[in-house]
Amino acid sequence: MTARFVLAGVLIAAAAEAGEGRDKGFAPAVSTAEALDAALAPRRVAVLVGVDTYEDPAFPDLRHAAADARDLGAALARATGGGFDEVKVVSGAASRAQVLSTLRATAAQARREDALVVYFSGHGTRTVGEGGARRFLLASDTRAADLAGTAIDLEDLQRWFSSTAPLRKALILDACFHGGGKSALRPGTPAEPLDAVLVPRPAAMAPAEAWLFATSAGRPAREDDALGHGVYTAYLLDALSWGFGEADRDRDGVVTAFEAHDYARGRTMARTAGVQVPEAVLRLVGEADLVLAGDAGARRAADAALVYLYGPASDPMHGARVLVDGRDRGIFPGTVAVPPGVHTVEIVAPDGRRLVSGATRLEAGERWSASDLAWALDGPTHRAGVRAVWTASDARLGSVIGPGAVGVEAWTLRQTPAGPARGLYREGGVGVGAAPSRQAGTADAGPRPAVSAHGAVGLARDGRWVSARVGLGGSLVLVPPQALAPGADRAAEVGWWISAVGPTATLGTRVGRGWSVEATLRPHLALLDVDGSSPLGAIPWVTAGVGLDAGW
Repeated sequence: MTARFVLAGVLIAAAAEAGEGRDKGFAPAVSTAEALDAALAPRRVAVLVGVDTYEDPAFPDLRHAAADARDLGAALARATGGGFDEVKVVSGAASRAQVLSTLRATAAQARREDALVVYFSGHGTRTVGEGGARRFLLASDTRAADLAGTAIDLEDLQRWFSSTAPLRKALILDACFHGGGKSALRPGTPAEPLDAVLVPRPAAMAPAEAWLFATSAGRPAREDDALGHGVYTAYLLDALSWGFGEADRDRDGVVTAFEAHDYARGRTMARTAGVQVPEAVLRLVGEADLVLAGDAGARRAADAALVYLYGPASDPMHGARVLVDGRDRGIFPGTVAVPPGVHTVEIVAPDGRRLVSGATRLEAGERWSASDLAWALDGPTHRAGVRAVWTASDARLGSVIGPGAVGVEAWTLRQTPAGPARGLYREGGVGVGAAPSRQAGTADAGPRPAVSAHGAVGLARDGRWVSARVGLGGSLVLVPPQALAPGADRAAEVGWWISAVGPTATLGTRVGRGWSVEATLRPHLALLDVDGSSPLGAIPWVTAGVGLDAGW
């Protein structure tokens, strides 16, 4: 009988599993590119702790700390709010072990391109000893007799938070340490001065990190029954919801950590008649402030630039490793998220060769292919092109080239891609042209041919779409002799060698992979004896051109 029941149970379970059903058809495939993109996409993670129940009678219970954590977590999780991918809330009677294990697990999975928020609402306390003041955040099982072993040391928390991998992060504390409001002190603890420092080591902060405090040293952080929250947290929530339009000071469609704090600070001070004064320390490089709220499109635009490569295995960068500011960010093919700002980027081949190396500014919301980034960082090492040119001088050479000469040039250059001489270029080219009309003496002498050569050295810079070169160059022009026409000026009809030197400047814009349209200007001076009897004089010799070139 027992065997029958067991067999029947197995059959029922199997039938139930089969009853879940399957689609009769092909499931949509996920490409390697899509899978890698999803795996490497930056994540937004928040850990929120709200402790309002305390075991030690030395610490009175709070009313709204758990609600602070839950409601702020909900605001960060909303798709139209913070859009955080993972929100962990530890609230109520949260023990020290629970809080620390949650923080450690979160940090273990975090990557540099992620965004991280750690929030605490609850009691704080302070001790004063031989080593100076120490501040603690209190868990539900914290004992007043053993703060070092049962509470969370604020300085340790700040040091740990700065060491976590995410570049963009905010530590938000709705607690205080002076003995009133959300704080409890041992009897006899001296009052904390108002100018005490809550942030002992701001220089240790990460490049895009914010520490937001509900109050400053020596002042209370209060709960407000009418608001149903801690005062500061209530207005922080308002900045992410009803007050979004006002909190978004720069009208870019997102509310950053700084904007939310600034909004909450003014209202907290007004609500408490200046007794509670929130404080913040932010170290922001470039435009890397953490976004706390905004629709998905605006958040993506503000959060990161993406560098990607999904080329075939034959692509020279296939399998290459991407280093941003010296840190390993991933391997191509795939997508790498980079916070906005100026970064040093290297792309290193599997055999250790540096394929790309340099610094550039990556703006929020930009999407860079690896080839575009390589162009912006190193530029091409070689260029070659053709340009149409127009050359003019002053009236003293009017009988030689008239109002000007037109022609075409072919040129090539090489520029140094890396090292101390990065961007140094050497250019050379040859051209042919003609002066369409000119007046030689009393006769209309007609067109006159010319051949030229030029060279330049200088500094080149290549952006994603724009390139520029500035240097010093020289030109050598041969105007061959002409048959002397009746009434012509003999001095004008003899052959001329014209050499000129001066600056050269080129500005180009990309029109395709490896192709650019460029404009060039060479305002040179030539030293010439125009009539054969005067001392050498400085004659302007200006060349302008527009053309197409290829870079590789």
